Amino acid sequence: MDMILRAFFSFFVSSSTAVLNRVEKKYYILCGCCGMVTSFAYSVASIYFTAPMASLLSCVALTIVSQLLSHTVERPSLIFTVSGIMPIVPGSLLFKTCNAFAENNYTQTVSYGAQAILVGISIALGFFFNEAFAAILAQLRTHKKD
Repeated sequence: MDMILRAFFSFFVSSSTAVLNRVEKKYYILCGCCGMVTSFAYSVASIYFTAPMASLLSCVALTIVSQLLSHTVERPSLIFTVSGIMPIVPGSLLFKTCNAFAENNYTQTVSYGAQAILVGISIALGFFFNEAFAAILAQLRTHKKD
């Protein structure tokens, strides 16, 4: 049941992000599905890895899905990547960091803050992999045409 709720809310968050970013209406469902894939990949990876590594692996999964969708519907992959990344943004870690700081619990502040930074770096690396993957695919396409 928990997985179904997570999938529903991930779909909702990613679709809502697509609405806020003024993506064409016909891509709302695809953007929501990207969020579901990211959330599922994160859930599975978090069983075996730490939060930053799980974020990185879910970003790689999102990269693959967004590139496939990009080539299928002939739209930029960033449309799907930005919407799909929302379920793993470290908002709760940042809240916990601020809360621990307000309570003068500095060891917890540093711990949560470091985790939030590492998750943020993992997400940035995911965007980097997305662009690198797109460049590799473009190179392969130009070599096939020759």
